[in-house]
Amino acid sequence: MSAMKHLAWAVVAAGVAMAGQGAEACPAVVKVVYPAVGTPVRLKVGKACYPVDLELDANTEGTVANLVLTMQGRGGRNLLEGQWHGYQRSDFAASDFAQGAAQSDYGAVRVMRLKGDRVTIRTVAVEVVPAVGGTWAFKRLVLTVRAKG
Repeated sequence: MSAMKHLAWAVVAAGVAMAGQGAEACPAVVKVVYPAVGTPVRLKVGKACYPVDLELDANTEGTVANLVLTMQGRGGRNLLEGQWHGYQRSDFAASDFAQGAAQSDYGAVRVMRLKGDRVTIRTVAVEVVPAVGGTWAFKRLVLTVRAKG
């Protein structure tokens, strides 16, 4: 990876870490990055702020085949999780991105409703690589999440 790409990732990681600090850091648009997970950013939805992060789902070979975008509500419940089973708008499967974000099941832009607000999830960058057994694994995923009333 070039020095410029390292610097860009350092800036993104620093921005993600800073966005999660302090009560004043609660914008209506945030960036969520894999592999820089585990440091939730706060997103303003309506009058409330919620922690947003990517949850890893590693397969048996230790690669990350699935990521779940989470917005933690009271009691740790993921507010983005739907009422149905199966592949949801908050799920990101590496195999779904083998042909790029635009050709994925939900496309590069996913829209959800949350408490009357529109939550837009945009895939800004994605890189997947072939994994053991004919599956795919994430190398990188960058999302922007925007809430608008």
